[in-house]
Amino acid sequence: MVYYENDEHHLLETLGTSLFHTEDAVATVSAAAGLLALACHLGRPGTLALVPGWICSEVFHVLILAGLRPSPVDVEKDFTMSLQAAERISAKVGAEISLVVYAPFGGHAPDFEDWLKWAQQRQVTLIADLVQSPDLEVWQKIAPRVTAAITSFRSGKPLGASGGG
Repeated sequence: MVYYENDEHHLLETLGTSLFHTEDAVATVSAAAGLLALACHLGRPGTLALVPGWICSEVFHVLILAGLRPSPVDVEKDFTMSLQAAERISAKVGAEISLVVYAPFGGHAPDFEDWLKWAQQRQVTLIADLVQSPDLEVWQKIAPRVTAAITSFRSGKPLGASGGG
């Protein structure tokens, strides 16, 4: 039996699977809570989790709580994550990367295919953090192709300074 806190909770999950063309959707109290659950389940304790250098500090905190070692990846001028920087990190630590938090900024994801290929070649879990990407087309392109995707619907997101999801 599936427990739903209320009808709105169930509706949000149903809409999520429909809008993002995914197999399943789970609503949590915040994007951080969702990422914590995912990192605990999909990450390997003590390994690195690559994140864009501009990502909010809550992502670092959540990954540390999950037992992972967040490693910021340099960003390019267009706020995409640098694959070259990821290669340098990977070369230094070998196969110790267990997941990548891919976060397209501002509604564009020109490097998504490259990151998907990079993660697949290395058997690294790819999680999409779509909180800072307000474009539904980007969500629909990315969500069905990654291991998991998170987003936030709190007022003030995706471009607000206060947290919560």
